[in-house]
This record gives sequence, structure tokens and C-alpha cells, in this order.
Amino acid sequence: MGYYPDLSNHLFGDITRMKLTPNLVISTFLCALAAYGQQVPCGIGALVVVTHRVEGDRLQIMGVASNSPAARAGLAVGQIIRAIDGMPTMSLKLADCVRRIQGQVGTKVVLEVEDWRRGWTNAVELTREIVPDDPLSVGADAYEVPQAQKRKSLSVTTNQVVRVASTNGAITFIQFTHFGTTNASYRWRSRPVPGGTVRSGTGVVLEDYESHIDAYGARQLTHRGSRDDLFVKAGSVRLEWSSSSPTNGWLYYYPSLGNVEILASTAFDSEP
Repeated sequence: MGYYPDLSNHLFGDITRMKLTPNLVISTFLCALAAYGQQVPCGIGALVVVTHRVEGDRLQIMGVASNSPAARAGLAVGQIIRAIDGMPTMSLKLADCVRRIQGQVGTKVVLEVEDWRRGWTNAVELTREIVPDDPLSVGADAYEVPQAQKRKSLSVTTNQVVRVASTNGAITFIQFTHFGTTNASYRWRSRPVPGGTVRSGTGVVLEDYESHIDAYGARQLTHRGSRDDLFVKAGSVRLEWSSSSPTNGWLYYYPSLGNVEILASTAFDSEP
């Protein structure tokens, strides 16, 4: 089975914070199922992606199923899995990470988990088990994703200018003018086609989550607004955004968009 581009729409129904990052690839830890008399490897009940960042690839948790080994161990959205049974994930592809996390029900896996928001790194031992309502029963080869379909990310601070040279000839400048704890403001200038009229505008992105305890006693996060609030919209360019700190955030995009780069703040007023 090849890459499933809509995988994120078929994962755990009770995952309430599922943010897909532009240079990212989606996966899940599989549960043990009886299929034609053969047992499929199981996992820990967590949704993960590979984020492609300047400092190197990261295996990041994007969702946790309620009442799963991952939930009971305190794994949460945004945490980074640095190693699996001692093997650093930075050197592994997503499919390789899935293979190492998969195993027979009742066996254990040790994850080195980093929570950059809280500033700690811990080794967590989890016991693989059947996770109810897991819609996936495919092998790790399903998570082999072509390089052209992997999303990339870019860290942006206040006043830096992001220049997007789209493959259709459009040039767009985006500049964040304010970062808050849950929101950020930006302005943009765009020339839709070579020689065309330059357009401009402003916008706001919002990342505000409400915490609640579900029926299984696990903490879940629900976005207060809509998923559309997480996108920077500048002319014909649409980039997903997430906060990193009160002074910077991440932009995510596919390589097919074109050349995306950071320029000095003075570049915003130059002609696209």
C-alpha cells in the first residue's frame, strides 16, 4: 500500500487537536488486529508527524487517543520523540520510526520525549496494546512518503520578511508585526503575475486552545476558533502557522509552492 494523502482525516475520532504542518508527514502507531488469522503489530495510540526544520527532522506528537498507553503516560500534542529504544529519530524516516514503535501486544517500548514548552526531556516506557477505534491496520511501508509531498517549516520572528516566489510567477512578501501568546498579526504585499498590479492587506492568526478532561480522564485540547484561523492568507498564498513563543512562530508549506525564504525587514517595501 502506498502513501495515503488523506490519512489525517481517518485517525482517532477523539483527537481534538490535529494540526498538520506543511512539511510534515502523518502517521499513527498501529494496534493489534486479527486479520485473516494473522496478528498485526500494535502500538501506543498516538498520532505523529515528521517535521522538517532547519535544525533537522523531528518526530512530533500531533494527537493522543483517549485511554491509550500514550495518554496514560502523559504524552501530549507538540512533544518531540527524540529516540525510540535508544535510537535517535532524527536519523530515521517516518516509516522506520513506525516500525520501531510497532510490536506485539504486551511488549514494551521506551521513548525519549522532549517537551520544549516546559523545558524537560524524559525517558518514558510504554506497553503496547490494542487501541479501540483505530482505523488503521496497514504496515509501516504505508508511511513511505515521496520527498515532494513532505511539508517544510520556517521559523519567523517579528519584522522578518518572508518572501514567497510561487511557481506561477507570483511574488509575495509577508511580515509579522506582532506576536502574542495566542495570536499574531501580519501584513502582506503580493504581485499575482509578472508585471501585474501589486495588492496588499493585513491579517491575524489565532492559536487558542481550551483544555478539558474527557470521559476517560485524559486531558484534551479544543481550538476556540476554527482551523481557518491557523492560516496566513496573503494574496493567493496560504501558509499554515503555529506559535512557538511570544516572539516567534512557525510557517509550514509544501515544496510545490515555490521558493520560500526570509529577508531583512527593509525588503517589505521593495517592489515584488
